[in-house]
Amino acid sequence: MSNAGNRDAGLFVALPHVVLNSAAYRGLSHTARSLLIDIAIQLSPRGENNGQLLCSRNHFAAMGWNSAGTLQRAKDELIDAGFLFETVKGQRPNRASWYAVTWMSLANHPRYDVGAMETFHRSAYMDASPNVARLLGTSKKITPLVPSGRTAAASPVPSEGAMELAAVLSEGTKTPVFAASAVPSEGHLLDVFHLEDLPMTTGLNLAGGDWVMTDPSVDASPALGSTGLELLH
Repeated sequence: MSNAGNRDAGLFVALPHVVLNSAAYRGLSHTARSLLIDIAIQLSPRGENNGQLLCSRNHFAAMGWNSAGTLQRAKDELIDAGFLFETVKGQRPNRASWYAVTWMSLANHPRYDVGAMETFHRSAYMDASPNVARLLGTSKKITPLVPSGRTAAASPVPSEGAMELAAVLSEGTKTPVFAASAVPSEGHLLDVFHLEDLPMTTGLNLAGGDWVMTDPSVDASPALGSTGLELLH
């Protein structure tokens, strides 16, 4: 019996609090969360069709999912996070993939791929590793400086998009500072920084995103080696 006095009439999507409060759900992107709701809309009241849910662009185009790439990334995220399970692998030209959500039991169906019933894991999202970077708000992409022709890992480029290489000279000597764009106007990454005939006085440090050269007795090559850059002196 419908209790229309407490809410608008019609079917609704029931997402358990254990799902919404899970670390895996909190680690999802907003796009993946939106897709999860749009997939859950297909569920019958008792989940009799869980395992036959669609997630194709053709199915979701009318719901505003116009980018195949965005849809694919969100779907992959839901699968990786344990919320979505593929029961049937789609094949072109006209066989769509089928999916099930994991907070409900998988309904039986003879058309599932071999092994789907056995490998379905109820509540898989409880065991999935959450996106820790997104949970901590640290998922901002950092673009590294990778010199041309090199494959070694590079130090991150400061947010201003440039690296300053400073040579700190002995007391009483003027300090020259060289600033170079990470990508010159010609469009090629810098391979070598030249500091010719500059005496250096006390160690090599990385502070505030700047390279500071000091102490002529200290070999700077190991420190610069981690960036893939060379120091000529």
